[in-house]
Amino acid sequence: MATTMDLTALTTRRSVRKFKADPVPQELMQQILAKAVLAPSAMGKNPWKFYVVSSPEVLDKVNAQTKKPSYGAPTLVFTTLVNPIPGFEMYDTALAHENLCIAAAAFNVGSVILAYNYPTDTTPTLKTILGVPAEEMLMPVGIAMGYPDMHTATPNRQISAVYL
Repeated sequence: MATTMDLTALTTRRSVRKFKADPVPQELMQQILAKAVLAPSAMGKNPWKFYVVSSPEVLDKVNAQTKKPSYGAPTLVFTTLVNPIPGFEMYDTALAHENLCIAAAAFNVGSVILAYNYPTDTTPTLKTILGVPAEEMLMPVGIAMGYPDMHTATPNRQISAVYL
């Protein structure tokens, strides 16, 4: 049975849009990614591959290419899929990303999911910048990550449900 402590990261996770410059250590990112891959996926394929960008030079190239704000995050995570079940690509990605964000919160690392407008003509360039092989499907979302330099209060959300 879940305890209150088990659910702390779930109830306190917030989208962070202002980060400290301190990078997230690779060892900690590995622990967070280990929780991301525990997400369910269509037919249990676990099709994810994560590209963790923390090099300032690569971050600059990615930000220039995507023209999307990354809120000063010292780490960006992109996900590709290898042999996914057709039609389930976004579901598989969303489930892994939610696990990743909740795990990050458990380690006091902030995150915000970034939606991109590709596949477009920028996709091949972004794949080249990240070193993504042609056979991998680059998903149109990334995650900005780092140590929060802001605090967001937990909103009072109402449950809307119909029980039959």
